Amino acid sequence: DTGIMTFVNHGCDGSANMGEIGVDDVVTEMTADVAAMPRTHGRISEGSIHHVAVDRHLNQFISGGDYSMRDIKAGEEMLNNYLGFSSDAENWENYVKQLRGWCTGTTK
Repeated sequence: DTGIMTFVNHGCDGSANMGEIGVDDVVTEMTADVAAMPRTHGRISEGSIHHVAVDRHLNQFISGGDYSMRDIKAGEEMLNNYLGFSSDAENWENYVKQLRGWCTGTTK
C-alpha cells in the first residue's frame, strides 16, 4: 500500500494525532482491559465484525477514514492508535500486550 497511512506509527498512551473523526470512545494500550475487547471500538462494533461486506474489505474498513485530529507541524511524526486496527477478540490480549511492550520498551 502506497497511501499516506503507510507512514503512520502507533502513538503510545493517547499521543495519537491521527484517527477517526467523531470517535470519543478511545481506549489506549495502557487503559485497555486485556481480558475483554470493547463491544464498540471506533467504527468496529460487535455487529459489524462478522458482516459479510465488512469481512471482504476489513483492511480497508478499519484503516480508511482516518484524519488528523489536530494541526500536525512540519517534521512531526504522524501517530495513530493501533488498537483501532484490531477486530479479533481472540487475539485482543496479545495485541494489547504487544503494544504495551512497544510503548514501555520491553518488546521490539
